[in-house]
Amino acid sequence: MKNFEHLEKKFEKIISAITLAGGRFVFVGGCVRDILLGQPPKDVDAEIYGISYEKIKQALLAVGNVSEVGKSFGVLKVDGFDIDISLPRFDKKTGPGHKGFSVKVDYSISFTQAAKRRDLTINAIGYATDKKEILDPFNGIKDLMPASYAQSIKTLSQKTSARAACCPVCSTLLHDP
Repeated sequence: MKNFEHLEKKFEKIISAITLAGGRFVFVGGCVRDILLGQPPKDVDAEIYGISYEKIKQALLAVGNVSEVGKSFGVLKVDGFDIDISLPRFDKKTGPGHKGFSVKVDYSISFTQAAKRRDLTINAIGYATDKKEILDPFNGIKDLMPASYAQSIKTLSQKTSARAACCPVCSTLLHDP
């Protein structure tokens, strides 16, 4: 897709290394949302499907020095590239606050399964570089449309909805016409 060409070019070495190792590279979250809205992404995240954490790390070492910034979350960074690279995961709420959850990293799950952990439908959209396709299992693109976006942003769970209603920024997004 034309909107994603710049992003693919910027991270071409990383995408190529992951693909050669047998992984599927998917841009996820806010960067996909921002591009679909015609805005430059504030940050860039990707999930890698089909290969293990160690295989991802090994592939990325061919591109540059690799830092483990969130091993329990399966998050890696490559020097010289402003991107968080992670494995898909399940999150399970185990207590209060932003630290009250357990994480299960699993490279074999589907994009839809991994996207269920995201807060809003508009953040549960992905862009798969192998097929140059948008992955939108929860109709987040529809929620980005001007009429829908102005009316409300849909959450993926009751817990997220309660958090969003309490958050001044999210509350504004959820209710601001």
